[in-house]
Amino acid sequence: MPKILFTDMTIGNTYKTTVLLTGITQKTTKTGKTFLELSLSDGHAKITGKLWDSSRDSFLHEPNSLIDVSIYPKDYNGSTDYIINEVSVCIDHSLHIEDFIIKIPYDVNTLYNNIIKMIKSSVDPRFAPEADGEHTISEITVNILERYRDQYTVWAAAKSVHHAIYGGLVYHSFRMCTSAYMLSRVYRIADREMLVCGAALHDIGKIIELHSELGIASYTPAGRMLGHAYIGMRMIEDELKDTPCNEERAQVLLHLLASHHGLGEYGAISYPATLEAELLHNIDVIDAHSYIYETELREVEPGEVSDKRIFALDNNTIYRPTYLTDDILSILDDPELYNPKG
Repeated sequence: MPKILFTDMTIGNTYKTTVLLTGITQKTTKTGKTFLELSLSDGHAKITGKLWDSSRDSFLHEPNSLIDVSIYPKDYNGSTDYIINEVSVCIDHSLHIEDFIIKIPYDVNTLYNNIIKMIKSSVDPRFAPEADGEHTISEITVNILERYRDQYTVWAAAKSVHHAIYGGLVYHSFRMCTSAYMLSRVYRIADREMLVCGAALHDIGKIIELHSELGIASYTPAGRMLGHAYIGMRMIEDELKDTPCNEERAQVLLHLLASHHGLGEYGAISYPATLEAELLHNIDVIDAHSYIYETELREVEPGEVSDKRIFALDNNTIYRPTYLTDDILSILDDPELYNPKG
């Protein structure tokens, strides 16, 4: 069965293709009719398809498996509804799940190694004079990252909204570390080491908050009850038990995690009280929103405004300028890593 991408499907036609099943949710209509919402990936994009007259108990397939489907895209109030008419086990053994996973465009180990390099080169003795028996914030940070490297490099950064793909956590963290490193050259009283380490660790708690397999994330009980900021602070405190550090600097690092969401209504434990905390919060917002634009602009024609309002951008629509060509957008898929100089 030929693999057909979702982006190549047009309304009113039926397509038979192989997809990766990533999630199953049973729902009920207002009239009591049961149906399933199937989360599907073609390796480039994700969709949700409706399988009518079906229940979770009668559905024989499990998430993270390849299935053959018949998909009928239809218009529904200006948006595309994907109707699943047939589902069966994929019988083409030449296909591999890895080819259906949406991944970041870069090698995860290259991103990780660059994060470590930025951390190690960020120390400024003006902010952290050496003291006998005390470790630097950068040493604390590297120790934590090394301990959780296997998860840090493959985890999705979120269940949805931004960087919710394989390697999304290290990708999001790398971009934030790069921004932090460069901004500390502009805002010269900002502590570069503190800011870069805060960027590297701000979402470290998501390793426990989320279960992430094949780039698909779901919340763990601990994640729902505690949240990744608090979990990340506990991970840092556990490291500090065995690795002594200047008490004030440790507290400031913990504050960066506690305040990186900015406002309590967005999940912040406290409000930014240092310049580094304020910068980190805004860097986080900038990178998350930029990723959403980068993703959503692919669905908008040049010179047009998006058909849908985007929840994560305060329900705003976005505009794609005519000069933002497909060639320019293809830069986002270029595996060559951007490296700031100096």
